[in-house]
Amino acid sequence: MTSTEQRLDAIFRVLANDRRRQTLDLLGDGGTHSIETLADALSVRRQNDRKREYVALYQHHLPKMDDADIVDYDQATGSVDGGPLFHPTMAVIHAADFAFSRDILSLAAAIRNAAK
Repeated sequence: MTSTEQRLDAIFRVLANDRRRQTLDLLGDGGTHSIETLADALSVRRQNDRKREYVALYQHHLPKMDDADIVDYDQATGSVDGGPLFHPTMAVIHAADFAFSRDILSLAAAIRNAAK
């Protein structure tokens, strides 16, 4: 397996989880974030307990994204920033969003035409 294939596999493993995709979306505005800020925002988005979001980020999701080089996560300080593969990962997300939106619009048009 090539290095590129390994990186793509790592990106797709990270993107397979909704909490991680939402975390990346929150990081999308750039800059360094604290795990506390991310947990607060996720608890609102997911209508979930803040402590549960914090623990999930701290113990599982941020280390996994850090191992994949998608984020730089300093567990000692709780700071999170985009890693070397952050922008390529966001490009994959945006491409998937675009393709999905295009497919939904095509489906809606086909349904409208079939209903005529």
